[in-house]
Amino acid sequence: MKRFFSKHSLNIFTLALEKWHFPIHNHNFYELIFVEEGSGTHIVNDISVPYKKGDLFLLTPRDAHRFEIKEHTVFTFIKFTEQLLIEKTEGAAKGKWRKKIDAVLCNPNTSPESVSIDDEQKRTLFLLKDLLQVEYEKKDHFSRHIVLDLFGALITSISRSISEKKTFLPQEPSGNGNTVNQILAYVRQHIYDKEALTLEHLGDKFQYSPYYIGIFIKKHTGLSLRQIILETKVKTAERLLKGSELSIKEIAARLCFNDTSHFTKTFKKIKGLNPSDYR
Repeated sequence: MKRFFSKHSLNIFTLALEKWHFPIHNHNFYELIFVEEGSGTHIVNDISVPYKKGDLFLLTPRDAHRFEIKEHTVFTFIKFTEQLLIEKTEGAAKGKWRKKIDAVLCNPNTSPESVSIDDEQKRTLFLLKDLLQVEYEKKDHFSRHIVLDLFGALITSISRSISEKKTFLPQEPSGNGNTVNQILAYVRQHIYDKEALTLEHLGDKFQYSPYYIGIFIKKHTGLSLRQIILETKVKTAERLLKGSELSIKEIAARLCFNDTSHFTKTFKKIKGLNPSDYR
């Protein structure tokens, strides 16, 4: 089974398709799929469900899926990682919100029909999606804050719908794929904590030897643990450069680089620009 990886905390785009060109796959991210037009079948975790205009699907990293398109279909995809949830829930007052969201997002989809229950819910969810996509594509100085608020409203509304339908049920993680997801999520959640990202700590956390956990990650992602950590740091730095008033020196320190020079060289190697030019 193919596994798709994303380095972005949020990505939103629309695709018009006559045929689904992708193999059955899962991800290292969460995915919302809005059906704007068309019909066919959605296969999730070996369960086939029909889809039509107005349907909305929520997939966790544990879910494997593909589409069989019957009529020309327009999809809007919203892909997001735990990093976006962390950004949304910075501050203790938002802890209760995160706990409710995790109750839905942290479990696999056991009944993968459309999220929306009735026409009123569909209108609300699609309106929030439209507003979020417009703001996401602006990318001005204020848009990130508005995007986070709209994303929060959308996820809260979806979580309410799912809770009412009780379509997501807790399950114990099993298998290597789940362990990879957990490690990648842990890296994103602890990107500011240098000690938490050492091979020794990760090995102890996930019950592997420090030597083997690096081999395990490389085998299942194609990237070394060091590459994953550096690219996650750079992606976090992008957000801080765009949406914060922190100096480059402060960002380097927050992301646990040895010094500003080390941060600048790493950022330029991955992004092709110095942090100051990127900002």
